[in-house]
This record gives sequence, structure tokens and C-alpha cells, in this order.
Amino acid sequence: MAQCRQGPDFSLCGSFSGKEDILVARWLMKFEWEMDGYKDNGVIPPDKYLRAIMVLLMGAAAAWSETNREVATATVEAFKAWFTQKYPAWTVETVPINYSAEILNLKQGRVESLLEYYQQALEALQGFSGRDCLGPGLTPIEASTLDMVVRTFIRGIADKDMMKETMQGMSIQGRSLVEAYQHAEDARVSKAEYEEAKAEEDKQKMLEAYKKSEAEKEKELKYLRWLLD
Repeated sequence: MAQCRQGPDFSLCGSFSGKEDILVARWLMKFEWEMDGYKDNGVIPPDKYLRAIMVLLMGAAAAWSETNREVATATVEAFKAWFTQKYPAWTVETVPINYSAEILNLKQGRVESLLEYYQQALEALQGFSGRDCLGPGLTPIEASTLDMVVRTFIRGIADKDMMKETMQGMSIQGRSLVEAYQHAEDARVSKAEYEEAKAEEDKQKMLEAYKKSEAEKEKELKYLRWLLD
């Protein structure tokens, strides 16, 4: 007796309304994995694919599909192209964020080391339920909070030369607090090495000037002795 195949329950992908905090490509991947049991020669039949998609679309996404005839009669590939074009990257409902004074007022103290200042910024980030992360992996809210902390951290660096160098060294995307700290630390070390080298150079110049002065004095003394002899 043949076993009856049970249809998917779509618990993995869920519905899609256009406000989910998820990549469309990832949602489609989950949907296709759920539809795997319907594959015929390795391909999900287009009619089943599109009917299931239409049932799962909710809210604004459902309205979009129902008011566009091209979408309703599209092939699977055409639908996926329009779908990812409509929701190209992160689809997320905008949520206003009220940043605390602890984050907005971050500033390096006069006697505070760069490491201590970084630890202060990291504590402020974590206190706001934020995460420090290189590259992708953050939710839009986490990414926005991290970006605000990174920007405030850089602006709050006491040494303005270090601040400018840190700002210039930061990448546009994938910025993190630890990356900002590393750039600032590199700038601090470079400046300290330059100042040390400059101090040594100035010391050598003073020594040379002193030796020259002493040589001139010795020359004058010899001339004076010659006159007195």
C-alpha cells in the first residue's frame, strides 16, 4: 500500500508580508526546502510553486501580488526576479530608536587611556542590547545602534589627529567598534613613534649645536691664548 505524502506546513519559512526582518533570498530558500517533497524530476511544478507562494504572501506583499497581473501570470523565474526586485535586501518595518545619553555623550576623558575609552564604549553598546560584529550578521536595529556607537566613539577621541586618522581608516561597510579601536590604536602608536623619533632628532640637533658651540669657544680660547703669549 502506497504511503500518502504529507504536504508541507511551512513552519520553517512562515508567511511573508514585506515587514519581516529577513532576506528575501533566504525566505525563498526556506520555502523551496519545504516544497522539496513536491519535486518532479528534481523540479517543483510551477503551478504548485506559485499557488503556495500566493497563499503565504500576506498584507502589503499579498496586495502587491494581487494588483499586478504580470505577477499573477508569471513563470517561476520571472516571479522570483520581480519578488527580489520588489524586496531587494532587508525588508524591515522602520522602528524609531531613542539612543540613551550614555551613547550620545561618549567622550574620552582627559586622563582616560584609549583602551579604557573603548571599554566604556563597549559597555554602553552592550547596555543598549547592541552587539559588536564584523561584517554581516546583525539585525537592522543592531546595525543602526552599532553604527551610532562607532561614530560617537570616533568623534569622542580626545586627540584630534588620531580622530581624523581613525575616521579615514574606517571602511564604509561592515564597520565595528573593535575595528575603530584598532585604527585609533594604530594612529596612537604611529603618533607616539613619530614624536619619539622627533624628540630624538631634536636632541641630536641640540647636541650638535652644543658641540659646535663648544668647538667655537675652544677656538676662541686658543686664539686668546695666542694673543696673550
